[in-house]
Amino acid sequence: MDSSLKFLFISFTVTFLLTLNFAQEEFLDYSCMETGGNFTRNSTYETNIDRLRLSFSSNTADDYGFYNISSGVGSERVNSVALCRGDVGSADCLGCINNAMAELRSLCPNQREAIIWYDNCMFRYTNRSIFGVVEDDPLVYMWNENNVTDVDAFNRSLSALLDSLRNSASLGLPVVECNSCLSAAIEFIPECCDRKQGGRVLEPSCNFRFEIERFYNLTMADTPLPSAPPRHLRPRTTPRIQQEKGTIRLGLLPLQRFRLLLLRHSLFPVASYSF
Repeated sequence: MDSSLKFLFISFTVTFLLTLNFAQEEFLDYSCMETGGNFTRNSTYETNIDRLRLSFSSNTADDYGFYNISSGVGSERVNSVALCRGDVGSADCLGCINNAMAELRSLCPNQREAIIWYDNCMFRYTNRSIFGVVEDDPLVYMWNENNVTDVDAFNRSLSALLDSLRNSASLGLPVVECNSCLSAAIEFIPECCDRKQGGRVLEPSCNFRFEIERFYNLTMADTPLPSAPPRHLRPRTTPRIQQEKGTIRLGLLPLQRFRLLLLRHSLFPVASYSF
């Protein structure tokens, strides 16, 4: 048996209206979306975005890594969602979210809708209702540059884990939405990650990732896993000016640990604020 199979871990985060970031860490990717249009400088919409930033920056509550905050009313209302990975502490989670908001304001200075992904979190804001809505656009995938040696054995092991993961995801979550999100993400594995030791799919409502090495709770001494630059399956509204090559820091959880984290996010009440 390929030794890599002994250490095959898998993790994903199902997020129904979520968003994430990790302080002082480079983002994985982002999208400035034209679906919501643009806002003008010093407008009510911009004021509401700034209020969201103040709300997150002053927030010290541990809401199990999920935050749903809105600001304003009517067409000027800004809805945001943020979700942190289950093994990320409260302080780092909020730091990631605040870093994401600041980054998006710089990358997408006048878009009403934008999204950004980090290794440990994801953050999104928009002028439309997104809470409880499963979406798969924009979509980005990445892959580990290393190939597996025993492809058939690896694929069998990965397939079994994916089936178990899909079944576990329905615990405490709406079955239809969860399976739909996971199934759509899993379908891209042959295209993005065939024969690869790892890969990930990033969507607004679902994050999916697998690797043969542990990459959660890494220390400064740990070596990041090599991976390719992100590839976009759908056209980007605003292309990233500089595509980073080399490595990205991965975050992976064993399947049993993942189940606990999934329940943690799905069974506890979530925070929802509006002002």
